[in-house]
Amino acid sequence: MMWRGLLYALCLLYVWACGSSKPYVDNTYEAQLKEFTHAGVNAMRESRWDTASHAFSRALQFSELLSDPAFEVRSLYNLGMAYKGQKKWQQAQTTWLRAQKIAQRYALARALARIQIQLALLRPKQAKHLPIPNKTWSADMHLSFAALLELRGDDEGAERAYHQVLQMAADDKQGLMFQGRAMLGLARMHRESEDEHQHWAEQALGCFRQVGAPQRTAQSLLLIAADAQYVLWKRLDSARRAQKIYSLLQDKQGSQRAQKIAEKLQYEGGVGG
Repeated sequence: MMWRGLLYALCLLYVWACGSSKPYVDNTYEAQLKEFTHAGVNAMRESRWDTASHAFSRALQFSELLSDPAFEVRSLYNLGMAYKGQKKWQQAQTTWLRAQKIAQRYALARALARIQIQLALLRPKQAKHLPIPNKTWSADMHLSFAALLELRGDDEGAERAYHQVLQMAADDKQGLMFQGRAMLGLARMHRESEDEHQHWAEQALGCFRQVGAPQRTAQSLLLIAADAQYVLWKRLDSARRAQKIYSLLQDKQGSQRAQKIAEKLQYEGGVGG
């Protein structure tokens, strides 16, 4: 009788477990997809573009093994962003066009809008059909859209979109990155306004230092170096700090740009090394 009672209890336990909760399924391919995506995102934050493109390429392979259109579009979008960081414009465009076809076929509206913004950013003046912002857009979409409007000369629309990012972005690492980039945009747009420009440039610099984003930190420092309202020593110091960052990142173009600014300031002010 005791064994029958125990067997009955075990049967009830089995039925309860199966009926009331979803069993865990260990999907190795999805786990690998998420792992490579996470690695790629972290590499992008640190401007390690080669590492990012490799990680997103691997993530794309696993999304294709899963045969999930949403995963495929996301992986292609991320891979295109890594190519953009590497300044491989043609590869970025080809990758996003591939993602666009899948997004259109499977009616992935938000993903499609995100892709269309990036394609338009490759040729901002020529872009004709821009997506329309809506309530489903995330902070990063508003950020990219703001940059696009800024490049197209729509200052009012760009400023509105940058402020939308500041309202939406969280205070975690990713959110602070979005906030910092929006502040950089606002600083660029207010170059003629001393108080506004300095406010946004300093705020952006603080965000990027907080999260550890050296390339964006260097961009903020160069904005400060270019602002004639700052005292000379601070402008020169900012340019030299930016040059050091670019040098450590092995960004020759950025390093040369910062060096030219530093040399010009040093010449104008007669400041020694």
